[in-house]
Amino acid sequence: ESYLYDWLPLESSFEFLKNNLRDFVFPRSISSAFPWILGKRDVQKRRIPLGHILIVGTWNFPLSLQLNQIIFAMATGNKVTFKGSPFSEATTAALKKHMPKIFGEDNFHIFDGSNEEIIKEIEEGKYQGLVFTGGSHVAKIYATAAAQSFTKCILEASGSEAALIHTSSCDSESKISETVDHLAWGLLHYTGQTCGAPRFWMLPKKQAPAIWKQLQELMKAESKTLKSRAPLRHEGVKNEFFKWAEWSRSLTNSKSFKVDDDHPAEFFYLDDLKYLPVDSPSSFGPGAVLVAYDNWDTAVEWINKSPWSLMPQAFYQSLSTNEWKTLQSIQATSISLGESIVSIGDGAIPFGGQRNSGTGITHGIEGLLELTKVQCFVEATGYPGISKFTRPTFSKLKELSKQVSLLKKMKNIFN
Repeated sequence: ESYLYDWLPLESSFEFLKNNLRDFVFPRSISSAFPWILGKRDVQKRRIPLGHILIVGTWNFPLSLQLNQIIFAMATGNKVTFKGSPFSEATTAALKKHMPKIFGEDNFHIFDGSNEEIIKEIEEGKYQGLVFTGGSHVAKIYATAAAQSFTKCILEASGSEAALIHTSSCDSESKISETVDHLAWGLLHYTGQTCGAPRFWMLPKKQAPAIWKQLQELMKAESKTLKSRAPLRHEGVKNEFFKWAEWSRSLTNSKSFKVDDDHPAEFFYLDDLKYLPVDSPSSFGPGAVLVAYDNWDTAVEWINKSPWSLMPQAFYQSLSTNEWKTLQSIQATSISLGESIVSIGDGAIPFGGQRNSGTGITHGIEGLLELTKVQCFVEATGYPGISKFTRPTFSKLKELSKQVSLLKKMKNIFN
């Protein structure tokens, strides 16, 4: 698991930057959109660093998530201050030991102060950019502080993602088994302590009972594997998950299944989407609500109204033209088709939340854009014999109406 979700994403980012960074930052000429009769303009555009970036890391995926953000920020020329999670002290200590030696203390610094001190620095405008990963309630605190100094924010906050299963991906026992197994993997990796884990499984009503039964059989058969998962990391995660489970139990017509009293994994089943409120809480643990839907469009409508949007998933073998158009209407930066959360670490794929799941993008060209600002050099070189008649100057202000009239006539002639 560590190799798949911590190391491979780093290799992916290295490869992406090797193939794309030079073309991204290299100055390039663009065409002016001004009419040529106003004179020739040479335009050079380039991307330059935001400046000083504060990266607030999280404890899960300590290499791929935290180091990826550092890599992208430094590759685009930014200075980085990193504030690690108190639950990943070993990773922070390793970064503190090695990174300044490689890049210099002026370019990389570990923040050792308190939460109050870092908030004050953000409010005072010490940083030009803020990259935060964590819960939505904490993200709002950082965003409020950043607003005081107009600091640019990239906030990856909580997720409670929906997985939309089409009838074509579960119209046989073998397909049901494969889909359930894959969804269970995506949910239970890191004991469900991932923001992109599928918390809500949208199931076609006809196959929903069989999928619910298959999930229970899989969990019973793999109970030893489930128990081998790491425990919920800290009290904050435990409290959030238990509140989510309590909310799920309170749903109308809710059925529940718990694998073992010694393990917190718990699943819930609703036989109709109408019983599932849109305003669902976030969750960060090993549990999911399986809910039956009558209509593909209605299921997508629920996903779009949900307060969470990070990386919804869809599983299908075939879709009608209308169903595909409906799927494309999902309001999310990335939509995973046919797999669960594996693509999150791909350095080429833009990743970022919407609504309560955050704002801004990491990874991909879009992530590089977030960490830089544009700079243009516009040189008005003019055309000899034309510019002296058409180029506006203060001394010609009294003749401006005649000048504009001349420009209009010239445009009409050459058009």
